[in-house]
Amino acid sequence: MKKLTRRQFIAAGMTMGACFFVAGTSPEANAAEDVLSYEFLCMKLYAKTEAEKKYLKDVVDKVKDKTVPQKFLYAAYRYAMKKEKLKRIIYFDRCLVYLCGRANIRVSFKSFSYTKA
Repeated sequence: MKKLTRRQFIAAGMTMGACFFVAGTSPEANAAEDVLSYEFLCMKLYAKTEAEKKYLKDVVDKVKDKTVPQKFLYAAYRYAMKKEKLKRIIYFDRCLVYLCGRANIRVSFKSFSYTKA
């Protein structure tokens, strides 16, 4: 097999990236629709109390009803995963509320307490 030059390697990579862009989907985006279920979010966002679990159930139901776009759920999840693991659900909530507000989507979720009692 012939060794590629640096320029050929970069051109091949750009071609592959353009294929995903033209197709409109990436493997990660397709996997997100299947993976972000209620059970998965509870496990990854460390939902400890019943109020947090009800909040996540409410969020997933609103996504299924198409009140909240799927991409907002995915973006909030990705943002929360970069944060400290015991505070992920708080950052998930803040990001989701921010994204909905920025898109002028009037929606209210079940609330849960941020403070520890």
